[in-house]
Amino acid sequence: MTSSQSLVWDAVPGAASYDVELHANPPAGALAAFSVSPPSASIAAAVLMAGRNFGTYNARVRATEPAGPGDWSAFFNFTFENLNAPANLRVE
Repeated sequence: MTSSQSLVWDAVPGAASYDVELHANPPAGALAAFSVSPPSASIAAAVLMAGRNFGTYNARVRATEPAGPGDWSAFFNFTFENLNAPANLRVE
């Protein structure tokens, strides 16, 4: 994942919001937590990873409604990486 991409999931009918947690790899306590409002079922990597070092992380999501939150999704493992540097710089 690069900062120009997003973490996306399938929308849950009736969800009032989504809780998103970012964890280190392997998962331990959450490094950050976010709330996303429908109709969006995604979070931009630039938001999710703001201030984080490049490396391997885990994220999970759950839908919430006024009665309370649903179950957490399984952890999604991903690598946050920088774009490759341009090559072959030259004057022509």
